[in-house]
Amino acid sequence: MMPYPRPGRPHFREPHPVRLPALAAGAGAAAVWFLLFAFVWGGAVGYAWLTILAGVVAALAAGLLALRGDRGVAVGIALVAGFALAAAGVVLTTYWVRGDWLLW
Repeated sequence: MMPYPRPGRPHFREPHPVRLPALAAGAGAAAVWFLLFAFVWGGAVGYAWLTILAGVVAALAAGLLALRGDRGVAVGIALVAGFALAAAGVVLTTYWVRGDWLLW
């Protein structure tokens, strides 16, 4: 009786892996998007509202891209959107600690 070679471990591969150039393209596009929104309004109130608006639009775009388009670009957009919204949160918290709430 001849011994058969034991099959190796199964290899599971991502059908559409996230690649670095696509991630960088999404991050760059989102950075330009958020910087344009940040420069539109000069004050902290406008910055906070426009960053929240831009974050919602970017999240919708990232979700749509994750479902129908390039997931690498979606990850880049989501990454930059998270950092931009965190920066807006720091600005809001700083003003709130000083006794001023910017969003009303």
